[in-house]
Amino acid sequence: MAIIASDTFNVVLGTLGGLWTELGAPFGTNMSQDGASAVIDAVAWHMALAAGTSRSDHNLQCWMQSPNSSNNVGLFWRYIDSSNFYFLHCIPAQGVRLFRRAGAVNTLLDGPSGSFGSATWHRIAVVHVGNRITVYIDQGYDTAFGREGPIIDFTDGSPVTGAGGCGITSTGNNATGANGPKWNDFCARDGEPDTIYVDLDFNGGFPGEGWGDAAEAEAVGQAGL
Repeated sequence: MAIIASDTFNVVLGTLGGLWTELGAPFGTNMSQDGASAVIDAVAWHMALAAGTSRSDHNLQCWMQSPNSSNNVGLFWRYIDSSNFYFLHCIPAQGVRLFRRAGAVNTLLDGPSGSFGSATWHRIAVVHVGNRITVYIDQGYDTAFGREGPIIDFTDGSPVTGAGGCGITSTGNNATGANGPKWNDFCARDGEPDTIYVDLDFNGGFPGEGWGDAAEAEAVGQAGL
């Protein structure tokens, strides 16, 4: 499975860098890298799209954290336009929520599910194949491997269809910069949509060296996908 986009956000930049396009109105364009993670620099709904990720099926993963239950951190995918895409929000003390945005209307599809701690790094993985969406947190990837299964397993009967890109998002925040939502080790992969990768250096709560090093990752097939 080839990596089509990845970023460790390990430099200091006033923007997110060349991989990313902040989508602009109706979304904010105030994100940057602080040398350790991607952050937001103003209160707004932020959407940053990773170049080269336009697909109908998606396999994306990222380390994320949020400081408190007033601030969410998340991912989006199958982005057709500003009115049509899927996204998830992770909120401390509440869990993970899966949404569909269609015709500029946001619909909660599933959740809140799972446990998402405040000011704690968590790894979120999304596998979207056809109309089925599965969401995983931390090392919980496959019961066949002695790990928990997905925290969300949802088949959409009224899907957003077509090829679209993926990226990072946050909305409804009152905290910014190092005190706000953060992202690290983003990775999107192409092909083999029934497979996700497990970081062998998982240490229970901190970003590692990224998702792409074959020496640090193993493929885990998802039964039934």
